[in-house]
Amino acid sequence: MIRCSSLFPYGFILVLAKVKGEPLYRRWADLYAHQKEFVYQQVLAAVNALRAVGIVWADPGPHNVLYHQDDADPSVSIIDFECIELCNGEAVVAKPEMTAIFGREAVLQRNDRRYPVR
Repeated sequence: MIRCSSLFPYGFILVLAKVKGEPLYRRWADLYAHQKEFVYQQVLAAVNALRAVGIVWADPGPHNVLYHQDDADPSVSIIDFECIELCNGEAVVAKPEMTAIFGREAVLQRNDRRYPVR
């Protein structure tokens, strides 16, 4: 249990589950194109969920994305919510988190062209 009184002045408590995984920057070069696209889509879904409740993740980067490759069920988790910014979900149209993690080129590409097959 983590209490962040500076971000949650009314006594709210943020409870986090321990998850498996390694920072994305350690695994990215070894992933196949379909795995990279899976990671991208999972992070995008997480960013969209945060935005829907009025949160901008203020410290995004490959160091704050965990990737765990299980035989049948890979998982992606975003971590480090010490620095968040509150926003109106509509106010932040662009998703700066995606650019910080994957780079501008990947964000601008269509899904089928984002990661070339190796």
